[in-house]
Amino acid sequence: MRNEDDYFYNYFSLSPGLFLKFYNNKRPLKKTKLFRILIIKYLRKLLIASEVRDLVIIVRKGPIMFLELFDILMTPDNKPYMLPTSKEVYNDELLNTRFPKLFIRKFFFTKTKFFGVFKGPRKGRLKRKVFRKLIKKS
Repeated sequence: MRNEDDYFYNYFSLSPGLFLKFYNNKRPLKKTKLFRILIIKYLRKLLIASEVRDLVIIVRKGPIMFLELFDILMTPDNKPYMLPTSKEVYNDELLNTRFPKLFIRKFFFTKTKFFGVFKGPRKGRLKRKVFRKLIKKS
């Protein structure tokens, strides 16, 4: 999450390593779907508690399950939880059903994936002849 005025200032970043220390079975848990959903739900609660409305999302790697995770980020939670700043019970489902609490300004994808046919470099006829002669001599 970055500020529009000071573009290069990073407020926080999420990674699976942030939550892995709380679980015993660390390695295989890192790439599971439930673990990513846990991170996204934590992100939503963190943004609501800090009262951030506008977001600029920067995705560094290829977005795995991006639409599903974005849908989870934008839908309100069905369980009420306590906000640490106001010490009140916050019911996300009652307050944010009509209008979303978060507003996404921009998406940035730093690494795009090529979905077309990729042709690698081919060896020409001359290179194959030279390669055969080198093999015969050695």
